[in-house]
Amino acid sequence: MEEDNFDKPLLKQTLNRGNSIPLTVEEFVKLFGEIHEDDFIALNSKGFPTNIIASSLISKMMNSIKLSNTLSYWVFKFDISILDKILDISNQVISNGNSSYNGYGIWEGYKDIQDIKKLNVPYLSDLAISGMMVCDEIFSKEYKNILSNIWVNLVKTNNPTQDINREPGKYIYHTHTEISKELGHPKPDYTFVFYLQMPNNLKGDDGRLFIKDIDGSEYSILPKVGECIILNGDTPHAPLSAPDSEFDRIVLAGNVVFSNPKANLSLF
Repeated sequence: MEEDNFDKPLLKQTLNRGNSIPLTVEEFVKLFGEIHEDDFIALNSKGFPTNIIASSLISKMMNSIKLSNTLSYWVFKFDISILDKILDISNQVISNGNSSYNGYGIWEGYKDIQDIKKLNVPYLSDLAISGMMVCDEIFSKEYKNILSNIWVNLVKTNNPTQDINREPGKYIYHTHTEISKELGHPKPDYTFVFYLQMPNNLKGDDGRLFIKDIDGSEYSILPKVGECIILNGDTPHAPLSAPDSEFDRIVLAGNVVFSNPKANLSLF
């Protein structure tokens, strides 16, 4: 695909709309140039919707943030024009769920793209698929299948059920590889988090997401509503609460597993 053929202002405007790009493959080609037919065949064979294919065929869909030689994370934007509907479904999941740690599963176990499409959980299935697709782009290896489980996570402003220590230097980190091992689940390659609602009235490090490098160095991110942040599954991270906020933090999160990965291979 020749980047010089792109209508760059239109490309930027389109990508800002995230996973809701209303394009067929043919429309995508007309706007942004030719790509190899084999790419379409490979992606279609895995069940990715054509509008997700169109948005994900461009590596610039997401930003790779390199914090050190051993620690990176990725960010991409999703469509918030329907955020009220996404939050409505997410709150229904919370209301109908039962969780001692305020993590409310959407379905049992890990599902592949086809199963997620069949479940068709309004808005949440589409977000999960787009998160999986971006993880596929990051992974860039051949694999047999891509699987994900997703959940709505609630961090209450007052009395959060998660273990949160707000004292600098004593943040309570966790990794999704460790949690998955404890639960007997597959080891996740990546974890994605869609930020649906963030706290306000922030002071200091309120609401920040801290991540830790292998040498113990700490970095922090202040996520924004409309962003999806992707971490390696084994990256230690610690979200901080915001006790003065008027709003709880609500996210849609998921672990992504690539089964039977083989040699390096880029679909693009």
